[in-house]
Amino acid sequence: YSIPKIVHMLGARGVVVNADADGEMDYAHLAAQVSRRRRWPAIVVATAGTTLTEAVDDTTAIRAVLNEHQVTGHLHVDAALSGIPLALDGRLRLDDDSGISSIAISGHKFLGVPTPCGVVLIRDRARHTVSHIAYTATLDTTITGSRCGLAAALLWHAIATHGHEGHRWRATQARRLAAYTVDQLNAADWPAWRHPHAFTVVLPTPPEQVRKKWLLATDGATSHLICMPGVTYGQVDAFVADLSAAAPPRLIPRPRARRDGLSTPSRP
Repeated sequence: YSIPKIVHMLGARGVVVNADADGEMDYAHLAAQVSRRRRWPAIVVATAGTTLTEAVDDTTAIRAVLNEHQVTGHLHVDAALSGIPLALDGRLRLDDDSGISSIAISGHKFLGVPTPCGVVLIRDRARHTVSHIAYTATLDTTITGSRCGLAAALLWHAIATHGHEGHRWRATQARRLAAYTVDQLNAADWPAWRHPHAFTVVLPTPPEQVRKKWLLATDGATSHLICMPGVTYGQVDAFVADLSAAAPPRLIPRPRARRDGLSTPSRP
């Protein structure tokens, strides 16, 4: 929701690009929209971990569309949720071949910082000239000017406490729990699915009493459960039990069949 809000605040012209049933960008639709507006440069906002299904847009495909239509473009990636795990996997790269111009990652999601915060990285060639502020002895590189030093310290602590291997282990465990959750929900005749890389489990919207108790994010007929590091097998079992007791499942069409390379752990 923040992207349309920012487009409105800037007074810019926004174009919505369709997504497929899994939540990933429809690149043919992107190409059609770019083709109609090739006289103008484009800022394309891709997502690495969409809100509802944790889908990941293919930045190589997006850059290929811009190049094919000879459109100058800035490719921004909203990687708030999945940026760190995907980078640890090597699936999200920021080298020159990636075509990514800027990227945003949240500190209060996967990294677990206890206050909302984030990091934005942008290539030097895309950065505008900044002003030197004498009394702070720094360059003014942000919209707000001032930044929270405590949030930066907490973010550093969250990264340093676990290190690369620790965070890789956290991501693996969260994905294993998500796989277990999908299996338990389907065993309870409540259809659920997930992307192989994802912590997010997608399911038909449960009855209201279950949604309120478990604070499930919902969009129409679809809800999701995010198995972030810290969520336990016991919590998942309790959720499935509440769901089974509340009402019979409300079926929804499932997206294309997917294969999950992660093994599903037995219940400890």
